[in-house]
Amino acid sequence: MKILLSGFCLLSFLSLSAQDSLTILFAGDAMMHQKQLDNTRRGDFFDLDSYFANIEREVKAVDIAVVNFEVPLGGEPYSGYPAFSAPENFALALQKAGFDFFLLANNHCFCYDHGGKIDGGYVQNYGYIVETEHYRYCLRCNPSPGDYNGYLLCAQAHKR
Repeated sequence: MKILLSGFCLLSFLSLSAQDSLTILFAGDAMMHQKQLDNTRRGDFFDLDSYFANIEREVKAVDIAVVNFEVPLGGEPYSGYPAFSAPENFALALQKAGFDFFLLANNHCFCYDHGGKIDGGYVQNYGYIVETEHYRYCLRCNPSPGDYNGYLLCAQAHKR
């Protein structure tokens, strides 16, 4: 219900004026594996300015662009699977390419170093994972007075 209400509120603020349709693009999963980190590292920074140049035109052509941001900005050391941590300019490169909304409730963007705390964002975030035999539940929340948000994702567990 909260998702539908949020979507309704979002759409009510958009001005459709002369058009009677809205184009929405969903993309994902945006993450950085170790090879991507190695290939973009330039000394102390990561060269991501033109990383999404091949899709930028299509992303900017839609009314709303949403990306599943499936990697924490956990700070150094930057790493790929299984403990992902991407540099902050990875998110900025996606924003520059035209993405308006970032989905953060997923199975990799969780408690970096398994402590629950996720760095980045305008308020402190926390993430937790609970796994059962058949499902993985990922909870992300940012308990900030007056602005409580929580995201829950349930995915079928991988057979190991």
